Amino acid sequence: MSRTTLTALALALSLGACSNDPAPQSEATSIVIDEDDDDLALSDDGEEESDEAFNVEPPAAVEQAFHTEHPGAADVAWTMEDAGFEASFTEGSSALSVAYRADGTVGAIQTEIAIAGLPAAVSAALARDYAGQTVTEAARIVDGGQATYEAEITNNGVPTYLIYSSDGRLIETTTQESE
Repeated sequence: MSRTTLTALALALSLGACSNDPAPQSEATSIVIDEDDDDLALSDDGEEESDEAFNVEPPAAVEQAFHTEHPGAADVAWTMEDAGFEASFTEGSSALSVAYRADGTVGAIQTEIAIAGLPAAVSAALARDYAGQTVTEAARIVDGGQATYEAEITNNGVPTYLIYSSDGRLIETTTQESE
């Protein structure tokens, strides 16, 4: 998944999209990402928030925590967000993204998974709600001990990222636009 995707996901997680409170499907959050100006437009209130800074140097506590937890990490790219810092990297054959708070504590971890690795309830929801569309990528996100799942679909060349709870409840929809 792209750095923009992972960054948008981490921002959504920091906004509480994956809280423990169950939300009806109609209350899912939508985020539109415009690649041309790197702004995030939150559709809930229509206000835009500036995207994060890329290729930043994280604080020593964050860097130390990252190297302790992921000594085999390669191709590390750091971004800064309102809630902290995010490392996107590979570890072995896995692509991961880890969000850190400024004190070095972990916020959320995203790991790419095989599409067949999505929980049955998520696969069923995708088949029901997005019939005829193909899932092109999938990821497992763990934040505060709670796992959610991301499925990427593409419609007319525009990727859409769907975040589901493990029981198949849609939490968030993020559409990436390019002009």
